[in-house]
Amino acid sequence: MSISGHLRELQRDGIDLVAILGGDTTLAPDQLREILRKLPRGAEEKLYSELLYHLTLQRYPEEEARRLWDLVLRHKERLARQLGRNLGFRVALLDYFTNKQQLLRGVRIISSDRFEELLNQIDTDDLTQVYNRRYFMEQLNRELQRARRYGSKVSLLLVDVDNFKLYNDTHGHVAGDAALRKIASALATNARVSDLVCRYGGDEFAIICPRTVKHDALTLAERLRNAVAELDLRPKLRGAEPVTLSVGVATFPDDAEESLALIEQADRSLFAAKQEAEKLASFQREAPR
Repeated sequence: MSISGHLRELQRDGIDLVAILGGDTTLAPDQLREILRKLPRGAEEKLYSELLYHLTLQRYPEEEARRLWDLVLRHKERLARQLGRNLGFRVALLDYFTNKQQLLRGVRIISSDRFEELLNQIDTDDLTQVYNRRYFMEQLNRELQRARRYGSKVSLLLVDVDNFKLYNDTHGHVAGDAALRKIASALATNARVSDLVCRYGGDEFAIICPRTVKHDALTLAERLRNAVAELDLRPKLRGAEPVTLSVGVATFPDDAEESLALIEQADRSLFAAKQEAEKLASFQREAPR
């Protein structure tokens, strides 16, 4: 599950991190540490970025997000002194972002339930419920910017579902859609919390792996292949090969330094992986039994 997903779960459980970190709710330090400890590993590295996105649908690098958060806190304190009452962090943020910095324009007020719907529609693929291609491109560019700033690696996995067309043709489109949902769920479950699993298009997925060298990305690719193999999805055709994965891996900056070039390199790696898999399958079919 994404960090945003965990934040929404906390809010449904009555734990409002915006109110806590925005100074509206007072917690003992050990209580706050316990809440943060339950977040996914690596969540604190981009917590304020995720919180601001949760509130504004605009993304900022973590250091910029933390700076803005502190500015809103100070603005909230000034408003409280002037008005003699606490307006709350959300109201202070709205005033600061619209009147002070003009980072938001034409703001509309909607219910939190409707806002959650919009978040899901904007970022999520309807069928598989992993992130969509628009979000993938946005986040790949952002992760590469962060990697340049800190001198770190980013690995990209392009995943193609082998034999899916035959599975879809023999089982029907409804079963094919269900199979894609199972595959997407297996990818999301077996990826790390910091990884972003996205549907790239059709039966292709893309996974962004921040702070990941190629060796670790290849290890993840093998884990994902095994997870999908365990689903045992088979076309309705005697002797047909089961649905499997081919995975291409490329790493920034070793293989490419720009997002499109990194995608192209991962795609070439994917093509090579598919060719190797086809050779192995052909050898196994022709081998004497």
